[in-house]
Amino acid sequence: MRIRVCIGAVLLVASVALAQTAPAPIKPDYSTPKAALKTYAQAVVAQDAALQRQSMVIDPADKPIVDAVLAATESAARLQKSVRAKFGDAAVAELRSPGAMELKMAAWLKLLEVATAENSGDSKITLTFPDSPDGSSHGGSVTLLAVDKQWKVAAGSLLNLSDPATAAKLKQGIPLFTGMAAAYNEVAADVDAGKHPTLKSAQDSLMEKVTAVARSQKSAATQK
Repeated sequence: MRIRVCIGAVLLVASVALAQTAPAPIKPDYSTPKAALKTYAQAVVAQDAALQRQSMVIDPADKPIVDAVLAATESAARLQKSVRAKFGDAAVAELRSPGAMELKMAAWLKLLEVATAENSGDSKITLTFPDSPDGSSHGGSVTLLAVDKQWKVAAGSLLNLSDPATAAKLKQGIPLFTGMAAAYNEVAADVDAGKHPTLKSAQDSLMEKVTAVARSQKSAATQK
């Protein structure tokens, strides 16, 4: 059984990495825009929220949204670690399905060499990617900024937060991200404590909690 959950901006920034083996350590490189984006993309695929944050420039106005998304990423990483330790590598892929952002960053890593760069001065560059030949990504672009001689991904560019409607929608989704983070953490703690003797038990518990969070947020939105 695979659980597919769309969590608004999690589809854009944070997604649950589904490598069936623990990811190899990433060596951060911010020397060039493409190197910086490669570091960020690898962090997304590896579900390394700390490195994702380190690889981004976050506008203060965007911080609550990005913090909520990364909190969901961190808790999902904890759950993945717990499941791997209890049930083995293959169980990780059974618990969760790939997130859109993970798939997109995996595709961009393959297309990094052919991405085109548009300069906007010495400290701002936009990288544009073509569609993936296999259809796994429909291209797109991202802006990187030079900060203290290091290139970082602009978080607002990834989330399209320059669009007021998008920013407002994602801000409304913060409680959803928070609820998802709590659900992941609760199931991870139960797995660690031996409360789930089988993978299916953990799956069922996660589904129940995720469904409750989604229903709660839907109800709250309806009452507004």
